[in-house]
Amino acid sequence: MTTRRDKGAGSVYLRSDGRWEGKVDLGRGADGKRHRKAVYARSRVEAVRKMRAVRDDHARGLRSDSDQITVADYLERWLVVSVEPKLAPSTSTRYAELVHLHIIPTIGGIRLKALNADAVQDMLNAKVASGLAPRTVWHIRSVLRRALGQAVRWRKIAYNVAAETDPPRVERYRPTVLNPAQGSHLLEAVKGDRLEAVVTMALATGVRIGEALGLQWGDVHLGEDGTPARITIQRALQRSAGSLRIVAPKTRKSGRTLRLPDFAVQALLGQRTRQKMERLAMGTAWKGPAVTDAADAFVFTNSVGKPIDPTNLLHAFQRLVEAAGLPKMRFHDLRHGAASTLLARGVHPKIVAELLGHSQISITLDTYSHVLPDLMAGVADEMEAVYGSRSG
Repeated sequence: MTTRRDKGAGSVYLRSDGRWEGKVDLGRGADGKRHRKAVYARSRVEAVRKMRAVRDDHARGLRSDSDQITVADYLERWLVVSVEPKLAPSTSTRYAELVHLHIIPTIGGIRLKALNADAVQDMLNAKVASGLAPRTVWHIRSVLRRALGQAVRWRKIAYNVAAETDPPRVERYRPTVLNPAQGSHLLEAVKGDRLEAVVTMALATGVRIGEALGLQWGDVHLGEDGTPARITIQRALQRSAGSLRIVAPKTRKSGRTLRLPDFAVQALLGQRTRQKMERLAMGTAWKGPAVTDAADAFVFTNSVGKPIDPTNLLHAFQRLVEAAGLPKMRFHDLRHGAASTLLARGVHPKIVAELLGHSQISITLDTYSHVLPDLMAGVADEMEAVYGSRSG
């Protein structure tokens, strides 16, 4: 066996099977023992190159135990360790779908350390060319970028190659924002409907659909003792993996207490009465609690007392909007309508951000930038009112 040593490269041996073997001394580890790593190649030049790569990875703090793991191996572990315990069930389910349907079938067999930006970009381009919606491809890139960002923090790779790719162009969704006249028409159209209270509250407070459906009567104070009426957002209801689940609010700021205008209070009082009457009418078929307004009873329920499925609410809302002759919209657009109305009436963006549960005011300003031109229109009048009346 021939042995040669390059300065700073380690020992290189020609094996009896014709391959070259290189051994790199990585020094002593935390356990006090000396660690070495072997590489194999068909030529001495290739072996030296691999050894130097090992030394470079070691110098950058990359873990040598991740050399052979594939993108698929890594993503499967990432979903279990970093996604499922930390994200909402609906979000983790969506991440898993994108990983298993799109990422792993395309680049899953590549070694994690060998993955490069070209391979990721080729995947994204191929997905767009296949007819997949640009927004879905954008989400694929976003999920992979997040996963590889964690791999960098775990020192499995040196840098995030997904961050070096170009996402597809996605047209920004333009929400349908009801003007005050349309909002009033919607409230009239929904009177007496099972959706009356939940639609009214969403338009009045801007709560998310999951936050609204997760409300329990213990979260609701209707001001009957003379104190301000309010609701407290403490949880959300989501459908995930085929079942309804209660989850924590979306962010730390999402847990919040909101004051209620009187028209929303009246709708909730009507909802409470409706539930009591339905329980009496259903008898033993009632699946909700016997005390319909108990602290842990859901505020918005179906005809047998069970929590409303968000998907069912979305479909019912679409039918209601169409019957009312209003522009096509999502339930979430009621949230946009609440925010836009308040901003247009001069409510400070910081207050609107608190109402919506945004983690940063910049999110509010960016989301509702379409309202800012109207707000700017009054700036000159305000300055004129302060300084324009000065005597010559």
